[in-house]
Amino acid sequence: MTPPYSSNMSLNTTYAGTQRKTALAMWGAVGSLGVAAGVLLGGALTTWTSWEAIFWINVPIGAAALLVGRRVITKDTAPRPSLRDFDFPGAMAVIGGLATLIYGVSGTETHGWWSVQTMTALAASATLLLSFFKLEQRAAKPLLPPHIWKLQALVSGTAVMLGVTGILVGAVFLTSIFLQTVLGLSALETGLAFLPFALAITVGTLVTRPMLNHLAPRTIATAGLLITVAASGWPSTADAGSHLAADLLPALSVLGLASAWCSCPSR
Repeated sequence: MTPPYSSNMSLNTTYAGTQRKTALAMWGAVGSLGVAAGVLLGGALTTWTSWEAIFWINVPIGAAALLVGRRVITKDTAPRPSLRDFDFPGAMAVIGGLATLIYGVSGTETHGWWSVQTMTALAASATLLLSFFKLEQRAAKPLLPPHIWKLQALVSGTAVMLGVTGILVGAVFLTSIFLQTVLGLSALETGLAFLPFALAITVGTLVTRPMLNHLAPRTIATAGLLITVAASGWPSTADAGSHLAADLLPALSVLGLASAWCSCPSR
């Protein structure tokens, strides 16, 4: 959920005018290339090795990013914070609340939504998360400063990305399962099937640049969100007699195109 706000702040504070629009296009293009590489590499690893490899591959990638980052990123001259500055109570509360929430939701298939186990886990999660917000109001250096709720760009960007992320993750996950279990595609073929989706994100980001000359960013983002919602329901009409090219690829392409518009800078 951080990309829209982080890109919004960095693009607005670092670039202006044509440079900002170019930076937006490059940011979206790099992101879509990551999507394309991810689905393709994930399909290849699952086909040639095992599905567990998609988790292990992140280890060398993270190590390489750490080594490159230490050489490329300029060192901060500000004094290092001490452990006393870290908000341990807030961290423990939010981690415990989210972990308990995941545990409760993941167990609904076995115990049901209204079982004692599920309701206890959800109640504990709500209590911990409410405690987190209370702790943040009193912490000297909170993880989530209360004043950020007054930042309209942050609140609106996070709300939009919450919906878009939920739609995209759900659509991609369910579509990948449908392609493999119903249409009989392999993991590698499924990864290749998502390449038009990644390409559509690139096109959508590039198209955003000239659109900003004629439309307000909020208009573009709103249109993208509405189209994303509509396109996500398109694959729900597919069945065993559906075809990838005729029934699913158009929906994925529209979904990728519109989702790129949702990350349009707010100003």
